[in-house]
Parts: sequence; C-alpha cells; structure tokens
Amino acid sequence: MLRLTISDGDDKTYITIFDASKYLIGCSVTEYYKDLQVYKKEKSKLYQNLVLCEDKKYCFFGKNG
Repeated sequence: MLRLTISDGDDKTYITIFDASKYLIGCSVTEYYKDLQVYKKEKSKLYQNLVLCEDKKYCFFGKNG
C-alpha cells in the first residue's frame, strides 16, 4: 500500500494505491521498503524514482462510495 498526498496549493487529498505502485515507482511497495532498509534515501534508486514522480501530471479514476 502506497499513500500519496496530492495538493494544488490550496487543497489536499490523500490517495492510497494498492496494486499500481509498480506503474508509479517501478517496484512493489515491499521491494521499496526493503530497499530503504539497505540504502539511505539519497542512495536508493527506488527512492530517486519516487522523487522524479513528484512534478509529473497524473490522472486518477475512482469511485466514491
């Protein structure tokens, strides 16, 4: 499970991603967690992948209720 905070400067929303983390950061959340246990954030390629995602534009489709 990957939790993201999305904001437009004024408003925030929180998104939880379960299975789609591979599309966003290139690996499962478990692999990402294990990588951070071995490497510091600055040396982790997976962390660097996540940081590169910050300024991209995404479209999320979902259901309410």
